[in-house]
Amino acid sequence: MDFAYAVHTDVGNRCYQAKINGKIVGLDYELKSGDIVDIITRKHPQPNRYWLSFVKTSQAKNKIKAWFRTLDRDKNIKAGRAMLNKALRSMGKPLLGPNFQLLKVYGGTSLDLSHREHLVEQVGDGTVTPNHVLRTLFSEEDLLGTRVEKIPVHMPSIKAPLVATETGESRDVLITGQSDLPFTLSACCKPHYPQSILGYVTRGNTIRIHQTSCRELSDIDPERLLEASWFVEAQRVHYQIKLRMESMDRVGLLKDIVNAVADLDISILDFPLVGHEEERVMRDLIVEIPDYNLLEKLIYRLEKIPNVLKVRKV
Repeated sequence: MDFAYAVHTDVGNRCYQAKINGKIVGLDYELKSGDIVDIITRKHPQPNRYWLSFVKTSQAKNKIKAWFRTLDRDKNIKAGRAMLNKALRSMGKPLLGPNFQLLKVYGGTSLDLSHREHLVEQVGDGTVTPNHVLRTLFSEEDLLGTRVEKIPVHMPSIKAPLVATETGESRDVLITGQSDLPFTLSACCKPHYPQSILGYVTRGNTIRIHQTSCRELSDIDPERLLEASWFVEAQRVHYQIKLRMESMDRVGLLKDIVNAVADLDISILDFPLVGHEEERVMRDLIVEIPDYNLLEKLIYRLEKIPNVLKVRKV
């Protein structure tokens, strides 16, 4: 998507599929040097707000947001409600309800109705992602369940910089998946393992690590937020997640599902058939997931597979 928007705004807005070296890939595919890129466009512009969760360049982010700002406020609120309820439903959480009651306390702050509507509108216009809202409302344990410890089958090939938590124990941090970015732990919320964390780029261009629920993050520019995670969590800790998939059966469907999971380097523990009615099939996909961000990406990939109707956590 970054490449498409770099070519032209209209190419990005009308993009719906991409081929890399002749093979169809997800729009969140990360380009490698030497790749031959073919952007496939549709007749009319139809940007997707989810693109904001994986594009890297500010140029792409700004162009996507500019598209959604052209919609009126009521449409953005309606779209934001639908997006949040879809994300909540996929995680098995209560929906927003009348007057967005679920958002009455957000990031430790009480919100009146106008502020709750504004937050939903920001989701609708692409300023705030549903992922960020869910991470603020719920801890990672609330979203994913109990962590399962495991011993890695091989030593990681990269070493993240060491930092000291408030207990003095050394932990590793990855920022946007990278292990070599300098950072400091924020003094306001004192993040420590295994809390969910985010990176924030300060005005001085330094990166501070905050808890995702930190109040200091509630009114800041989302452009300055970076994904962050504890390195040890990705290597030694995971969640066993059961996803219920409803789909219309077809030849090659199982292969497409397995390939989508494998492309994200996710392990499948089981994939049983739990229901079959005419051409409609229901299966439980049980996988090992290190964090919520990867689960969100997996659900997005699965829902994009032709004939897949619904994916939700059970």
